Amino acid sequence: MFAYVKGTLIIASPSYAVIEAAGIGYKIFISTSTFGQLPQIQNECLLHTSFVVREVSQTLYGFYTAQERDFFEALLNVTGIGPKIALALIGHMPLHDLQMAISQGDIPMLCRVPGIGKKSAERLIIEMRDKVHL
Repeated sequence: MFAYVKGTLIIASPSYAVIEAAGIGYKIFISTSTFGQLPQIQNECLLHTSFVVREVSQTLYGFYTAQERDFFEALLNVTGIGPKIALALIGHMPLHDLQMAISQGDIPMLCRVPGIGKKSAERLIIEMRDKVHL
């Protein structure tokens, strides 16, 4: 629904950013890696977004690149992986390293991400291996 949000960065924290665009402040949940790439407060900012609708919430997730956003959305299709775990996966290691770990079946590397155990890592590898293009 929302491809990106571009505006003035009002608040930046390791878990979310608020971007004001056209007089509306958008609270966008971000990964720690995206937090490290944000500009200074009051500067223009663009985040590629994914709008996740659940029964009890409607949430925007933001990413520094469109590739991170697209991979986040692919991760949401894996059984047992929700937005918070998908965001942790993307924020814990560079996207290329994450894709390599999945394509090579590197379970120990994936298990380093908080919230990912051996079974989740195995399921992630099985369901995502064919979708990773290096």
